[in-house]
Amino acid sequence: MDSPSITDHAAVPGALQPALSSPTASRYLLAALTLFYTSSFVDRAILNILAQPIKDDLGLTDAELGILGGFAFAVLYAGLGIPIARLAERFSRVTIIAMALTLWSAMTMACGAASSFIQLAIARAGVGIGEAACTPCAHSLIGDSFPADKRATALSVYSLGIPIGILTGTLGGAWVAETYGWRAAFVAVGAPGLLLALLARLTIREPERGRFDPPTAAVPPPLTHVIRYLLARRTFNHMAIGVSISTLVSAGMVAFMAPFLLRGPYGLDLSDVAWVIAGLSGGAALIGTYAGGALCDRLATRDARLYLQLPAIAYFIAGPVYAVALMQNNLVALISLCVVAQICALIYLGPTFGVLHNMVEARMRATAIAIVFVLTSLIGLGLGPVLVGWISDTTAASGVGATQWAQCPIVPSDACRAASFAGVRSGLIVAALLYLWAGVHYYLASKTLPQDLNGPASSQHS
Repeated sequence: MDSPSITDHAAVPGALQPALSSPTASRYLLAALTLFYTSSFVDRAILNILAQPIKDDLGLTDAELGILGGFAFAVLYAGLGIPIARLAERFSRVTIIAMALTLWSAMTMACGAASSFIQLAIARAGVGIGEAACTPCAHSLIGDSFPADKRATALSVYSLGIPIGILTGTLGGAWVAETYGWRAAFVAVGAPGLLLALLARLTIREPERGRFDPPTAAVPPPLTHVIRYLLARRTFNHMAIGVSISTLVSAGMVAFMAPFLLRGPYGLDLSDVAWVIAGLSGGAALIGTYAGGALCDRLATRDARLYLQLPAIAYFIAGPVYAVALMQNNLVALISLCVVAQICALIYLGPTFGVLHNMVEARMRATAIAIVFVLTSLIGLGLGPVLVGWISDTTAASGVGATQWAQCPIVPSDACRAASFAGVRSGLIVAALLYLWAGVHYYLASKTLPQDLNGPASSQHS
């Protein structure tokens, strides 16, 4: 029999279950979950700002950097998402998050001890295993803590962990790396997560499942039922494709923006690059992430389709503006255009997950989120950095010739540096334009949203 310490009230009838009923308790839960999510993105972002020092120290190619930022992390992150989500439908989500925090923090610290590509890839896979548990559990907790018309805003607040984490990891990682080396940076950002694990276990209480939803079955539906339920809704299908493409773009750009700035004609060192990326992935992304949920919760009271039409419009702006920005050799012009593009690119987060929460019943929520994250992880996080890295290497090799390019890591030259910059610029531009594709799917998803939001009431399972 499962231990009552890790089982919620629905799994063990009569078990003592503290109620989460006050607005203050809900806000505390949201703040704590946002802090944990921030920690996860600090641990992810640290690799990106350290990419160039790691490449130089370990003699890696851009393709190998792409694998470290992509598949090495994403495969297990995606593969374990659904099994962990199924546990979250039955057992204590808070305990699962505390255990996950411990694992991903310890594995981040282990990255600092890696002396080869293989060792670093194994440690990154360990980070992915830990972080696979965070979002399904957190989304399930948030869905049980806020009503339907407040979820997009609450999920936007939770998603602020992405830009805050990237900002913190970028600035903190760059400073530690320049002062003590890139290995010390991994240890410095991983260690605080061990304390957060204790905070999670000792101070967060489980909310009542389905508190703001219509009555549902006491046990979670089978996985096959959840999959059939989601695939039967065109809104979900288009939204899943759109968010996967969007994640592909953002993962590729995040992985290679620091190398792009360091290799370019901008005269920046690692500390300068950290501030630029912090402004883009931190400051501008904060605005876009929060604005998406807040605007949609306010505007969509008249027309639910705006939950997905607003992200579609934002994508149609983000793609071309990013592409033009990356063509600039003037740093001020580059940053100014990137700010606009980055705000638009993050509009989708709150509305997307708010729609998904409202489309499913309470005990399907963690599984539904995990299914989406399997897609975004394998297609987006996994493929995005690899795609940009492959385009970068291929373009650079064609610029100087394959023979000379193969010698560039050993005998660097001005021609090698110019080709390397041209390659990574090409990869980032190609990725940015894919935002247009994501926007098309979000617009198509909006057309069927009103009827698909009526689904949970008819989703009862046997």
